[in-house]
Amino acid sequence: MAQLISTSESIFALSLTLPTLFPAQFVKMAKSKNHTNHNQSAKAHRNGIKKPKSNKYPSLKGVDPKFVRNQRYAKHGTEKAIREARAAAAASA
Repeated sequence: MAQLISTSESIFALSLTLPTLFPAQFVKMAKSKNHTNHNQSAKAHRNGIKKPKSNKYPSLKGVDPKFVRNQRYAKHGTEKAIREARAAAAASA
């Protein structure tokens, strides 16, 4: 007299008979401490927190070459105009 068992009942019956998948010897305890910042500020200040070094003229590496070329010509023209203005002022004075 075999009776048909529905799938949900058969899974429940199997779960009661199978051994547990994670026996106690393989289960690790939960970590109690997740993060600490202890002593990090003291370590940082031991040699002093320094400002990053900055250059007088930042590098133009990676800048659009067309822009850099035009900037070079513009600087040259500006310097030339300043020289001419100084020469004219010196001549008139």
